[in-house]
Amino acid sequence: MARRFPDDRFERLIDCAADVFIDRGYRRTQMADVAAALGVARGTLYLYVESKEALFDLVARYADADRPTDRMPELPVRTPKPGATLEYVRQRLGESRCRRA
Repeated sequence: MARRFPDDRFERLIDCAADVFIDRGYRRTQMADVAAALGVARGTLYLYVESKEALFDLVARYADADRPTDRMPELPVRTPKPGATLEYVRQRLGESRCRRA
């Protein structure tokens, strides 16, 4: 039988992780910090994401999305290739700068 997740947990995970990354910074953030903020066991996070890198990438990609759960990715979200998150952020910042000009 497939595991059933609370309907809002994925969106809450993104929100809590964003808050923790902002408060602590990427390097100081641990998965245990995010789990505590979400109110779940640390192991539960790994049902949603493979790693801290995958969680950060998820937060970055959904930061400006209307409804993150509209496009629920396959779980657990895989760890991105090295440099993929940075490239995504650079691209989004470049698009933002072009729209303002």
